[in-house]
Amino acid sequence: MEKQLYSVQELAQFANVSVRTLHHYHQVGLLVPEHRTESGARRYTRESLYQLQQILLYKQAGLSLKQIDQLLAKGAPERLRLLRQQRLWVQQEQKRLKTLLNTIDQTIVELENTKTMMTEKDLYAGFSNDQMQKMRDEVKERWGEDELTKSEDHLKQKTPADFKALKQEGEDLVAKIGKGMNLPVDHIEVQTNIAAYFEHMKGFRPDLTKEGFAALADLYVEDERFKAYYEKVADGLAEYISKAIKYFCK
Repeated sequence: MEKQLYSVQELAQFANVSVRTLHHYHQVGLLVPEHRTESGARRYTRESLYQLQQILLYKQAGLSLKQIDQLLAKGAPERLRLLRQQRLWVQQEQKRLKTLLNTIDQTIVELENTKTMMTEKDLYAGFSNDQMQKMRDEVKERWGEDELTKSEDHLKQKTPADFKALKQEGEDLVAKIGKGMNLPVDHIEVQTNIAAYFEHMKGFRPDLTKEGFAALADLYVEDERFKAYYEKVADGLAEYISKAIKYFCK
């Protein structure tokens, strides 16, 4: 039975490679056509297609054309050994690339969510310009303009992610204190949580003293906005945390 022959164009289409690639493989002796027509056109057999598939497989595994030529000249056991060796290399490379990809993804997320400095708009997110100005004026009146400037400058050095984490830390501490409202304010567990809250508040006001902390405690029951923040966590928490802070600041 006469062998079916394929043109170089047909072989290139089957294997999804360029005709130029097949010409190169022919030139280096890697894939020689089985037959040539009178006009010199290359003709390949089905065995040629199988050999081309092997060449492309070895090439994909990272072997050079010279290595592939040597490999094709060897028997099946040697080919199997080298393929297993290449498979191990590919697995290691895949693991390395996966780690690199994760690192790149994390860096992209950080860069997308990070600014060099916070702005006043970031600090007072959720408030209108009038509300923001009112809050700033109140701080100036109560603690002075220097305190306001110092606090805002300190916070502007944080990234939005850092600022978000700071606020979340405060919410977690308030919730923790709320859960311990059955304990007296002088209990060691309560006072430990208040000490942590004091350090947390320094994240907003780095020069905060115990005297200033005690002044804040008054606001927690006198100012409806502050009071509402604590009362939404637990009824009576505003007064409880105020008393606990006052005890801490003695």
